[in-house]
Amino acid sequence: MANKYTKLKIDLDKAKKLYESGMTQEEVGKELGTTQKVIYERFKQAGYKSRIAKKSNQNGPNNDSWKGDEAGYKALHYRVTNARGTPKLCEDCGTTTAKRYEWANMTKNYSDIMDYKRLCKDCHHAMDRKSHQTDEQGRFVKMGGDAE
Repeated sequence: MANKYTKLKIDLDKAKKLYESGMTQEEVGKELGTTQKVIYERFKQAGYKSRIAKKSNQNGPNNDSWKGDEAGYKALHYRVTNARGTPKLCEDCGTTTAKRYEWANMTKNYSDIMDYKRLCKDCHHAMDRKSHQTDEQGRFVKMGGDAE
């Protein structure tokens, strides 16, 4: 059954050779002056088995939304969790039974994923009480420019 993609003339042998050399269907299409969809349809029509498409690396600077050191609080903590996992042990009190563990930044160098310590919620809060300013009611005061 012919469709609009199979009517287009392309060198199928050349397309296969390019594809087998490691090019993607999109790259093969560009090389042959057509689209990925045409290459896909022609391969399908010829019974040629395509590779399973790999997900491209979207981590770190490869991501279009990457902000580097300008990232927000949540993004910076997400980087730590992504790189070092979810904490399941408090490095201060040693508990493994706390309901919640958090990554606590030690020196305000938020972009350094190794500048974080695994703490249970209680130890993290105690550390913050010592190192942060509080108002008359004991609430933390937001510091200008810090990612707190």
